[in-house]
Amino acid sequence: MARWRLYLGRSLIEEYNFDKDLIRIGRQTDADIVLDHQSVSRKHALLQRAGGIWTVKIEDGKNGLFVNGQFTTERPLKNGDRIEIGRHVILFIQTPNAISLEEDTPIGVSPLSEAASDAIDQAWGARPKSLDQKTVSMSLDELKRLHQRNQTLMEAHVSWFTDQEKQILPLQKQEAFIGKGDDCDIKISGGLPGVKRFACIYRKGEQYYLEPLSRFIPIKVKGQLLKEPARLFDGDKFQIFNQVLQFHEPM
Repeated sequence: MARWRLYLGRSLIEEYNFDKDLIRIGRQTDADIVLDHQSVSRKHALLQRAGGIWTVKIEDGKNGLFVNGQFTTERPLKNGDRIEIGRHVILFIQTPNAISLEEDTPIGVSPLSEAASDAIDQAWGARPKSLDQKTVSMSLDELKRLHQRNQTLMEAHVSWFTDQEKQILPLQKQEAFIGKGDDCDIKISGGLPGVKRFACIYRKGEQYYLEPLSRFIPIKVKGQLLKEPARLFDGDKFQIFNQVLQFHEPM
């Protein structure tokens, strides 16, 4: 039994369950999976089943697609594969029965300002596009930047704002430090001159924890003062001085 979960950023748009062997993906309104963005062609890609094996391949997509981070024109699929087309990600779930899955699937780049992705959206237009507009052809560099954006938003990360610009730090390392020291992954000013590290986010198994590193630096998680390491859950907000940060689990 195959299911297809359509994501835009971190948002699940829809889950599909088709009873047929050929599925069309594109900007055209009669496509089985409609992706409404100008970087997507009207007839962009096909999902085809033959002999029990699903394959994704380009139909008439000018900007290609990625499968698990690899740029491709055709590729057989296995359970958990991620297909990226434009700003959208399609997760392929293959199960022996029709049970709807609730579990999330991890996905996984260096700190990335969203200015690059915003520039992409401005160039192509982030608002819905009508069919009378042409598909925007993208350079390989633009495709790589878009792929990086998709990965960053779906892996475990911390986000925050500086000067009204959203910043993102993917939590790829075992530890990520917050403070004003040169070795800190997230820079926040303030505190006593000798205190360089304020807090640490570390991974233990599949879970993430926030640990205060100085009793002189007040850290609040969901409004409560943090005195010892605490597990972080998806969407948790924490504050250090005037800086508010938010943790996101992998999808």
